[in-house]
Amino acid sequence: MAVVTTQFLCGSDRERRMTGVLNALYEQGAELGWGDVHFESQEDGSVIVRARQDGVMIEVERFQDHEATILVNKFRYRANLDVSDTRHEQDGRFVQECHGRRIDVRLSIVPTIFGYSIVTRLLDSENSGMPIERLGMSRLVEQAFRDALQQSEGLILTGGPTGSGKTTSLYAALNLLNTPDRKVMTAEEPVEYIQKGIQQIPVGDGTGRTFASALRAMMRQNPNTILVGEIRDEETAQAAIRASLTGHLVLATIHANSAIETLYRLEDLGVSPRLVANSVRLILGQRLLRRVCPACAEDHSVKDAELFHRWGIEPPETEKMGRGCGACHGTGYKGRQAIYEAFVMTRQMRGAINVGAGKNDLEEILKKQPQYRKLFASACDLVAAGGTNTAEILKVLSDAED
Repeated sequence: MAVVTTQFLCGSDRERRMTGVLNALYEQGAELGWGDVHFESQEDGSVIVRARQDGVMIEVERFQDHEATILVNKFRYRANLDVSDTRHEQDGRFVQECHGRRIDVRLSIVPTIFGYSIVTRLLDSENSGMPIERLGMSRLVEQAFRDALQQSEGLILTGGPTGSGKTTSLYAALNLLNTPDRKVMTAEEPVEYIQKGIQQIPVGDGTGRTFASALRAMMRQNPNTILVGEIRDEETAQAAIRASLTGHLVLATIHANSAIETLYRLEDLGVSPRLVANSVRLILGQRLLRRVCPACAEDHSVKDAELFHRWGIEPPETEKMGRGCGACHGTGYKGRQAIYEAFVMTRQMRGAINVGAGKNDLEEILKKQPQYRKLFASACDLVAAGGTNTAEILKVLSDAED
């Protein structure tokens, strides 16, 4: 029977340094909010360790060539993988206890020409229970979100690219909806955070299930609320729409550059505009912007004042730039802030979609909704408040609808 551990254990004197370093790395990762830790074999046999902090890779450690084989086997043992299989990619997971709390770690090992690329993704259980009020929404967007979540049926979507915080927003919604009087089910690839009281179904490779097949199975379980990890094909889109029209509140993520572009993304997946209009209750478009490190922030002249003028915002005299320090590992940024735009499916909007109104007409209707503010405008507000800068806006929102 496999031994379950919550730390890397030292099996011999030659492992002592490595074991200590590994445990310290994950302690540091939990403290600083690293998204993942990468162990990359180099041509000379050494292994560079890089962490993704606030979405950016930083080098944090290096192991010598004589430690490389021991290192990869340490991970295989932790995830109960076949130590003798050195030719194929391997996936697994393990639990690391850091600062007294549980960190679920997803592991991927891929052979490379110099050794291995080992990637461990850190899933902090504290993030699974984040309340809505900590997401960083404006008061009006938060109220629109809460109002949509109080409805008994319909579709709530979060749109954005990978790494924009969509899943975190939906988990916050589940945290609100997960009450003893409701049955909540999810379909996820993979299940990232274990949530008590929720029936979570893994889908994807190795499960024999797709999002669509999991949705069909859920419909026979009589849930109140359903979360779909991602709508990425016509079958899943149609199944989610059907569920939302038959007495279920459905939450899902979708890849789209903005809230309004989500409508057209659903049409691209084969959903008729009429079904979209009748099922959707709310669409959130979102991004994550790095915050300027407060320890090394300096005032600089605004680099792109035109960005503010474009949205009718008076540009500030200065913006904050981080010069780089130990607290931010020289990046000039520490932590991230979500920005949102919220599209509410009002009667007026539903009618416009049903008669085939164009994008410009829909935009004009959206502008009259009190909670609606485009991502670029929200980002400019954050610059004016000293939270980020225009360089970060242009980097993150280069693909957003403007």
